[in-house]
Amino acid sequence: MKRTVTRKEFFQELSQVISGRWGATPDQVERKLTERENQTSTLIYPGVAVPHAIPHIIIEGKRNFDIVLVRNKFGIIWNEENEVVYTAFCLVGAKSERNLHLKVLMSIAQILQDPEFHKAWMNARSEEELRYVILVTKRRRK
Repeated sequence: MKRTVTRKEFFQELSQVISGRWGATPDQVERKLTERENQTSTLIYPGVAVPHAIPHIIIEGKRNFDIVLVRNKFGIIWNEENEVVYTAFCLVGAKSERNLHLKVLMSIAQILQDPEFHKAWMNARSEEELRYVILVTKRRRK
């Protein structure tokens, strides 16, 4: 995404990616993302009050668990209060992978609390560098 987008636009684009991987329609995925967000916002404020989001849904499909990492340097307008998200960790899992889903959520929360994460994430110049930032950020590992 090379521009500021709304959450709806973001969910539409994300739904295209997820639906291809999971064998669901983009409309089904977008509806699940929207319903989940309407139940309880996935917007979080770690440490220095930089908004991030962790949209997560359960879909039965050919895969068991998936994560889509998103960085939009222009921002995603997340809600009616015009809070802007630059980072989203989007989780999709089958019901059978609920424990893994929760463990990944805990790991992401730890990553986002690292004071060096946001700067390194925003300065990464490629997908490989983005992956590296995730891998080297300090967190408890079990």
